[in-house]
Amino acid sequence: MTATPNHTPGIPTQAGATTPALTVENLTITSSDGSLVDDVSFTLHPGECVAFIGESGAGKSLTAKALIGLLPTPLQAHGTITLGDTVLSNPTPAPQRTWRTVRGARIGYIAQDALVSLDPLRTLREEVSEAAAIHTPRRLTRRERATIATDALTAAAFPTPTHYLTAHSHELSGGMRQRALIASGLSATPDILIADEPTTALDHTTQRAIMALLRTIAAQGTAVIIVSHDLSLVRDLADTTLVFHNGRVVEQGPTPTIATHPSSAPGAALAAASAVPTPPAPPTTDPHLAPVLTLTGVSKTFHRAHSAPTRAVNDVSFTLRKGVTHGLLGESGSGKSTLARLILGLDAPDQPHRTPRGALPDAGPAPIDIPAGVRLGWVPQDPTSTMNPRWSVARILAEGHNPRRPRTVPTQALEQSLADVSLTSDLLTRRPHELSGGQRQRVAIARALAGNPDLLICDEATSALDVTVQARILDLLDRLRTQRGLAILLITHDIRVVARLAHTVSVLHRGSVVDQGATADILASTRYASA
Repeated sequence: MTATPNHTPGIPTQAGATTPALTVENLTITSSDGSLVDDVSFTLHPGECVAFIGESGAGKSLTAKALIGLLPTPLQAHGTITLGDTVLSNPTPAPQRTWRTVRGARIGYIAQDALVSLDPLRTLREEVSEAAAIHTPRRLTRRERATIATDALTAAAFPTPTHYLTAHSHELSGGMRQRALIASGLSATPDILIADEPTTALDHTTQRAIMALLRTIAAQGTAVIIVSHDLSLVRDLADTTLVFHNGRVVEQGPTPTIATHPSSAPGAALAAASAVPTPPAPPTTDPHLAPVLTLTGVSKTFHRAHSAPTRAVNDVSFTLRKGVTHGLLGESGSGKSTLARLILGLDAPDQPHRTPRGALPDAGPAPIDIPAGVRLGWVPQDPTSTMNPRWSVARILAEGHNPRRPRTVPTQALEQSLADVSLTSDLLTRRPHELSGGQRQRVAIARALAGNPDLLICDEATSALDVTVQARILDLLDRLRTQRGLAILLITHDIRVVARLAHTVSVLHRGSVVDQGATADILASTRYASA
């Protein structure tokens, strides 16, 4: 199928007559166990964007890596790949020396995880200019590399790039790191740019900014391939979409058609999961029932040497009762996770000002009031980083049941914990790296529930999952809330997550609550209607 570049996705223009930038025919990827990706074919023209969408494990990223010759060693690609007038595979891949001449120079690649993909020991100048330096016959001077990096960062809409040339990856925000990766892909001015999940775990505002940047890059003539699990993100960018499922393209065509009238079951599932659902009505609760959490004017200021104090949380107040899900919605850096740490007791809130003699002028209520006997559970943002990689799932869950004597927890209790989150007992012997992203998240939820909490705090618990797995995890949380009478504090940057699960919501911006109330009322306002 041949797609044509255009300004409105799905509507052909005269640019379709140009020579294809990339032609792929019958691409198959195999391992010793059989076929992983089967019979992928498409054509990409200059200025066009093609999207690969599908659940995790569908074969999207493997296909993208095959297009730049970076498949893991045990895997093999077969089929025809033609880059302009250069044959890269027919039917077996060209020698690596051929791939090295085009990788970076003619095909740029943006890896999936910006924090992992950027070298923590190299400066931004070295990182961004690397592709250009590799493909330049002579050694570039530091000033030349600085100029190349500055130009590429400017093209990637990186803020004040000259101020960050000597910065390292840990000194950048998530959005900055993603723009730096895009800049590194653009530094050698390639004909094609491949972006593998470029917005994963970024907040909604940063996601939209990155997608707008990719639209600009495509409009300037660079062909773009974007890999994503989120159909709502690519619908305004991609001309053509390929829907992957179990290693096969089950649907292929103009993006607007697939977004509104998908013809395959996987396409329909992705379209449904990408839509903003109708928020749930608040449950009927006893107003005389004591809250499990009350915040009254909670603030947190960080003091650092040689810099002005930073107010991360400013005068936040709300109440949460059992059986209710309350959302904390905000961009990265808005204070959501800091507030979670305050509630969990991992940080202390600011104390009221004292009189000259040291006495409180008016003690009033405690900033954070959690009644005695209320148990807390925590589902962290990245479950992998909070699981010992040497421990089995059984040991991880046992820690949740009895941290002091985990070996005394009966197997039946561990099996029940897995059953509560719709997992089977055969996973008990596995290690974290042997689980899928969705399975790891369910284990993290099971561990949090093992202590029978009254309040479950979910900190970006679904941010790195594809939309269909995310929907299943949210449905699981809602079922557990109903069955156990849990109160849930749902911390997220994703409006769809709040709309699907939260009864009430507080919207944070730079540490302060800017909107608060019933989720349906808040999201119906013009400020959020187009999000």
